[in-house]
Amino acid sequence: MLYAKNMGREDLAIVISYSGLTREAIECAWIAKANGAKVVAITRGGIDSELIHRSDYVLGVAETEHIMRSGAMSSRIAQLNVVDALFAAYVNRNYEKSVKRFSTNYIGKLDSAERVNTLSSDQDLPGTANDVIA
Repeated sequence: MLYAKNMGREDLAIVISYSGLTREAIECAWIAKANGAKVVAITRGGIDSELIHRSDYVLGVAETEHIMRSGAMSSRIAQLNVVDALFAAYVNRNYEKSVKRFSTNYIGKLDSAERVNTLSSDQDLPGTANDVIA
């Protein structure tokens, strides 16, 4: 909601709601659009919903689940695939800029020797069960 309120004409809002009926998603789309941003909805295709009406573009996912569902596994996977495709397309179009950004926020992994030393150390590590027990 906060991002939607701060959007402008140069921004693009991506709103995800499988049903297209989620009140918060619809409200964010409405606010972003009122501020001049373009709105892309990732929602189930072939269904007329308020989110679709408030969006400039719709990226539909397969309608494979009931609106009232408990697991929502296939719809989440479908929506994540669309997000992954958008990310890959953005990186492809902005490769140099993306590589620079990746290099500044990359978090390295411990090598084997560092992992063994860390695990065999007698120190209490932050975020472990020792913190919960203490």
